[in-house]
Amino acid sequence: MGALASLGPTASLARGAKVEFDSLVERGRERGWSRLPLGRRVVAIGKEFLGTPYVGGTLDRSPGKEECTVLLDGLDCVTFFETSLALARVLVLERPSWDALVAEVAATRYRRGAAEGYASRLHYTSDWILTNAARGLVADATRTMPGAEPWTKKIGFMSGHRDRYPALADPAVFDAIRDSERALSEADRSWIPKEAVPKAAGAFRSGDIFGLVTGVEGLDCAHTGLCAGDGAGARLMHASSSQGKVVLDRPIVELVAASRSWTGIVVARPQGA
Repeated sequence: MGALASLGPTASLARGAKVEFDSLVERGRERGWSRLPLGRRVVAIGKEFLGTPYVGGTLDRSPGKEECTVLLDGLDCVTFFETSLALARVLVLERPSWDALVAEVAATRYRRGAAEGYASRLHYTSDWILTNAARGLVADATRTMPGAEPWTKKIGFMSGHRDRYPALADPAVFDAIRDSERALSEADRSWIPKEAVPKAAGAFRSGDIFGLVTGVEGLDCAHTGLCAGDGAGARLMHASSSQGKVVLDRPIVELVAASRSWTGIVVARPQGA
């Protein structure tokens, strides 16, 4: 069993998760992470996960029961940045705890800050950014960067591929997801097209959360990661399925330029102390 816990009536905690969490808290104290600005703190914590195995599908193990699952020894591209951000907030508390970590993850993962069924999860990266920007937890940094443009792409991948998502067999859940896709499609969104990424790169800041936009019909982003460093030389730190682990990769500008499938980026910037 991995170091996994879920937030239900009480937050259960596997022994491995407690050992790793306690170790992170201690390392944070020794290295003075609490004195770092939030973005740099997120990156410092993200680097602690380098080499952690890529594990997909951890949030969908029980399609009929939505729980706020937190896993420290296996991450996908979304849970990597979610967990790093949540830890950055929790480790500066006077008394960091596992329950606080799970609650912090839930605060950004779900539309109303708590698991209230499958449709309550923010499944699309651009929806995650808009919702958490409205709460003040991140800033939608995309729209203020050089080269940003209005983004009018219609979102509908999940409802258009219902068979890929077992939870959508429930008509009520399907309808709720379709409604959220329609609302997202009509929202005021911005993106930075591929050709404009070098122009925007001077505005990149350590700890920024990147969504890598895809050309796939109905889908906003195909991948996510953290910005490690400032400006044009900033590198992408991410849980890579192709490399099978969390890695500190090449500069973001280079990766986007080299990709055949990424058509641009969106950026969220963590807010707060």
